[in-house]
Amino acid sequence: MSQILIHDLCKSYPNRRKKQRITTDETPYEPIAVLDHVNIKVSPGHLTCILGPSGCGKSTLLMIVAGFDKPTSGKVLINNKPITGPTSDNMFVFQQGGLFPWLTVAQNVELGLRNLQDQKEKWDKIYEAIKMVGLKGFEDHYPEQLSGGMKRRAELARALVVNPKLLIMDEPFSGLDFLTHLRMREEVVNMHELCHQTILIVTHDIDDAIAIGDHLIVMTDRPSRVKMEHIIEPGHPRNYEKDKEIAELREEIFFTLGVHYAV
Repeated sequence: MSQILIHDLCKSYPNRRKKQRITTDETPYEPIAVLDHVNIKVSPGHLTCILGPSGCGKSTLLMIVAGFDKPTSGKVLINNKPITGPTSDNMFVFQQGGLFPWLTVAQNVELGLRNLQDQKEKWDKIYEAIKMVGLKGFEDHYPEQLSGGMKRRAELARALVVNPKLLIMDEPFSGLDFLTHLRMREEVVNMHELCHQTILIVTHDIDDAIAIGDHLIVMTDRPSRVKMEHIIEPGHPRNYEKDKEIAELREEIFFTLGVHYAV
């Protein structure tokens, strides 16, 4: 399990869009500020959900934590060590999907263990991960033969097979039909309760965050800061229609995000 400490993190990008192709003006354009002095502490074993307006920098924050990008200033420590790049201890499940179409489910999952020499141990781990996400029997199927939800589960198996200390997921439920969405949400909760890994999820869905998260973080619009944090007592399932505290928390998050009427 990993502890994450994000300290005074800032991220800006060069403002190239306004720059003319030919110009004599040497005055630099103001950079685009995305993250503005973000401070977050994620406890080991917590499932943390980050919410915020579209384009506020949630995915950028995940990319920095995963080591795919670097901050402009500030730092990210995982287990008191600075992030210097991607590692097998910190696995990232991308929003766009990352299965290789020419590989089967088992071969895609195998990529995480390509350096493991013991073949029996390798394939035992592969089939265990596939079984854990409910894809037993689909080991030899190609991505084009899978539904959207099954593809997401295959990506999850590929991340889990290396037994990461930190699992990072960017909008893992987006683009799924309603029932698959609910099943995937349940899969993530069950997996977390079984493996007790530290999980960091970006989602735009308030109900998803409340249903699965132990630690909720709400960000402001860009340049983004932490606007609200809340720790939810362990226990599932959670139902805002029956639990008064959960219902009040849901309303508070809607208001914090500027939505004054929660449909």
